[in-house]
Amino acid sequence: MTTVIDSDFKRRDTGALMRYIEHEEENLRDRTGQEMDASEQQHLLDRSEENGMSRHLIISPENAEQLENKEIGRATRQTIRETIGSREGVDWAYAVHRDGGDRPHAHVVATGRADQPGDPLWIDREDLDQIRDRAHEHSIEQEQGVEHALDQALDESLSQEQEQEQISQEQEQDRGQGHSR
Repeated sequence: MTTVIDSDFKRRDTGALMRYIEHEEENLRDRTGQEMDASEQQHLLDRSEENGMSRHLIISPENAEQLENKEIGRATRQTIRETIGSREGVDWAYAVHRDGGDRPHAHVVATGRADQPGDPLWIDREDLDQIRDRAHEHSIEQEQGVEHALDQALDESLSQEQEQEQISQEQEQDRGQGHSR
């Protein structure tokens, strides 16, 4: 199973990228997963203008169809936090898309200095591989978390049924003993 990740890095109009990312019902979200208000979005845009650059990453887990937007978002946040998002001077936001026939995916807009190797937002092939590996790991964790939650719910339901059955049997025994007295 492979996680698809695409990245481009340009001197661009970050505002246009942010509007594109928000083109669906999903709003831009910050590093904690909360919807960004207009002032937070403006702050990201201002930072991008200061840096003169932004990076656009697209993360699409192979198992994205099995994940809800919230889970894709959580995996995306973990991935970015553990890779470029932890670097000093990098600001970022994301949104999850479910475009027509495309596999569900997350768009990330990040800004930071990246003029030369060593700058916070400089990403080389090795960094992309690390981001891809992390995204894959986190998407699998989300899927397993869903399966684990479903298994847990099923176990709880079965346990409740068994308890209810036991209570019913005890009540029948009590009724049976009351008739024989």
